[in-house]
Amino acid sequence: MDTSKPLAYRVRPKTLEDFVGQEHIVGKDKLLYRTIKADRLSSIILWGPPRMW
Repeated sequence: MDTSKPLAYRVRPKTLEDFVGQEHIVGKDKLLYRTIKADRLSSIILWGPPRMW
C-alpha cells in the first residue's frame, strides 16, 4: 500500500462490492446495482432520510 497518499484515498471503496451497507439499494440483485454494472446510469439523485436498519 502506498502510504504517501492520504488516508481517505487509501480506504476509499474501489469497487461497488466494497461498499458496506445499503444492501436494499446496491445489493447484488437490485436494479441500481445491475444498472451501474451495465454502465447504463447517466445520472441519479437519491433523496430521503437515511435508513436506520
